[in-house]
Amino acid sequence: FGSSFAPFVCIMGMSHGKAEAVRGLELFSQYDIQTVKAVFNKFDSTFPGPALWPEAFQTLFQIEAKPAFDLLDVDKNGLVDGREILGAAAVFSKGRLDERMSCLFYIFDLNQEGALLFQEVVMMVRLTMRGLRSMCSAPKIPDHVPAAVAREVFNSAGKRTDERITPSEWYGWWSSDAVCRQLLNMFVWSASDQRGLQIRDLTTSSYHLAPPPSEGGPRPARPASRPPSRGSRSGAVAV
Repeated sequence: FGSSFAPFVCIMGMSHGKAEAVRGLELFSQYDIQTVKAVFNKFDSTFPGPALWPEAFQTLFQIEAKPAFDLLDVDKNGLVDGREILGAAAVFSKGRLDERMSCLFYIFDLNQEGALLFQEVVMMVRLTMRGLRSMCSAPKIPDHVPAAVAREVFNSAGKRTDERITPSEWYGWWSSDAVCRQLLNMFVWSASDQRGLQIRDLTTSSYHLAPPPSEGGPRPARPASRPPSRGSRSGAVAV
């Protein structure tokens, strides 16, 4: 994500390879984005907080808790963060990249307001990258990176950190930032994933425009139509 992630991209060799799931976590690489949305909606409506224990994990993902839960429980405290798993799963899933990144935005829109606070962007980067570290053995990112990336996102939108970014501003950043796109290239499974996006030629550092999506193609997720009260926890992702 942005120049703040440039060393991380170099470490992983993301320009050339594709992500592979850790053994025992293959389920998450087989999800399509519609499945991620459905699981997130179930998580958001069923569980009062972000933490999942083994039984809750098994209920949510409909798989045996072991060995998957143990692999994701990096702190070994008997709990995993639902948004950490689902944020990583959104990036790792199959489907249009714009739809996956839109889903990621709404997973971390905690109050379902259609915009993210600075700290929500920090959380999105930190938890998603931590989830991807568990799912595909990505290196640990330095502690300062999530906040540095969030500042780049807000700067690109011309926003102060006490304001909020919208879905279009989020799209404007990740779809045009060269280093972010290099990182995401690791999770592009087919040419159709990048329909309507600029595709970077990694050998020339140039971009060309991918064919636009058809009128009947999938659209990015949108927040639920009924806005919740200010103190609500989060919103559902449209499926």
